[in-house]
Amino acid sequence: MQRLAPLLLLLVIAAALAGLVVERRLVERREAAAIADGAGEFVAPGRIRVTDGDTIRIVSGRGPAQTVRILGIDAPEVRRSGVAGSMDQRYGPEARAFAAEVFGKATRVQIRRAKRPDRYGRTLAYLFIDGRNYSVMAIERHLAEETVSHYGPQGFPNEAKALREAAERAGRPPFESPANFRRRAVSKGKPQEARP
Repeated sequence: MQRLAPLLLLLVIAAALAGLVVERRLVERREAAAIADGAGEFVAPGRIRVTDGDTIRIVSGRGPAQTVRILGIDAPEVRRSGVAGSMDQRYGPEARAFAAEVFGKATRVQIRRAKRPDRYGRTLAYLFIDGRNYSVMAIERHLAEETVSHYGPQGFPNEAKALREAAERAGRPPFESPANFRRRAVSKGKPQEARP
């Protein structure tokens, strides 16, 4: 019986490993099917760098980083190093810290891109962190205002509806509209943002 114990242990380990391989293949097939259905693509969380509460950069070893402006929200502004006159808006550093925490803890990040970039050439997209819409998360934490009411659904009616509902539940944000903050900063002769 003692001779059979190591053999049984090896069989149990082999069966567990085989189960993990099969499970991983099923996950890969589901992800591939989601991409084929237009549900987006997956980005390795380690490739994401947070710029502020509504902008990230996706880095790769083969070229320049891709700037992604997150759809459906406008987060308070943060000071940008090297940009004369830029300054932190109230809740701006908190919004950036929240984004860094959420993306830093993510195990899966899905990106769903709009058909066209914004006027600065940035990719417009919704990002889903472990299955949750980041834009909804930021609104629920009172760290962004929804912009769907202003810009429309941009080809994502379900996400737009979820954002409007989240904003209604969350109530008015505790900060000045980032758009008004930027306009005010520019009118004072202090350019707030530098765009790529």
